[in-house]
Amino acid sequence: MVKYIVIWIMYHERDVEKNKWFIDTCIETCRVYNMQMHLVTVEHFFKMHGKTQYMLPAAVVARMIHPAVSKLLEDEGVRVYNSYNVSNISNNKAGCMRYVHSLGVKHIPTLAISYTKKSGYVFEPVCSGGEAKVLRRLMEDVDIFDEYIIKSVSGHGGKEVMILSEYFKKYACSFKNFKSAPKPQEEAAANYYSDKYVVQPLIECDGRDLRVYVIGGHIIGAVIRKANGGFKSNFSLGGTVEPYTLNKEQESIVKKITDSIAIDYAGLDFLVCGEDDALIFNEMEDVVGARMLSACSDIDYIGCYIRHIKLTIQSTYNSYNSITPGIYNI
Repeated sequence: MVKYIVIWIMYHERDVEKNKWFIDTCIETCRVYNMQMHLVTVEHFFKMHGKTQYMLPAAVVARMIHPAVSKLLEDEGVRVYNSYNVSNISNNKAGCMRYVHSLGVKHIPTLAISYTKKSGYVFEPVCSGGEAKVLRRLMEDVDIFDEYIIKSVSGHGGKEVMILSEYFKKYACSFKNFKSAPKPQEEAAANYYSDKYVVQPLIECDGRDLRVYVIGGHIIGAVIRKANGGFKSNFSLGGTVEPYTLNKEQESIVKKITDSIAIDYAGLDFLVCGEDDALIFNEMEDVVGARMLSACSDIDYIGCYIRHIKLTIQSTYNSYNSITPGIYNI
């Protein structure tokens, strides 16, 4: 009798077509490891959730930015990749900065902007004492708004990032009369978090931006990106990319993060500054792609990820039985 494992890969409907290669490759790779992967969209999940014929998988590869769905699945006993904890932290840039700050990792000084109906907009410096004073002065000094950028907490791919002065001009607002931009890129996440934006100094470091790819808590590769005009180094927006080898000090910084939280598959982004290539943490990408890694290496990151999933599922369900979700006999 052979055991086989059913897992889902989950996207929003709008993102399925542009991610078809990744989806198909994951499905094919799962077959090698005696797992059946099925594409299930968030929209379809909500339609079938709670119905009598609803069958849970053993695991879900969550490729959507929707922390509430990840939490719901985990509450029902499903292993989610990445976990709700990782997703919740990494998809909120303000929360992520608070987290790495608590670890003592050097990061970009950040002004977190949150909103609740009770308190309205609240501005919270996430940085050391001296940097916090600078950020508080920023709120009174319109002459330096061009030296700062504003990002929505759940945006990705370089979208929803603007020079602060341009944001205030576009939406006719200021710190004293702050307004959120309409139609956020990731509406479900934007509504989930009370944090809404982060404001950060424009630190270009010669336009050098490092992405470190992590699977199962281990570094599998890294690339250095450089902006192609402007301040955004995102590959999808025209930046250039090449492979990068971390030195021991850089590895120790990454390890401080990966030792503190169980990352299944994510990208850790840093600015690389000065002659000694010092790292300054920027953000953590939960639903990370790897086109940059593929563009300059032959690392089989999908194979690494699926193998990690198989091993951790086996560890989670080490005593298979008839009621284990997503585990079947053939």
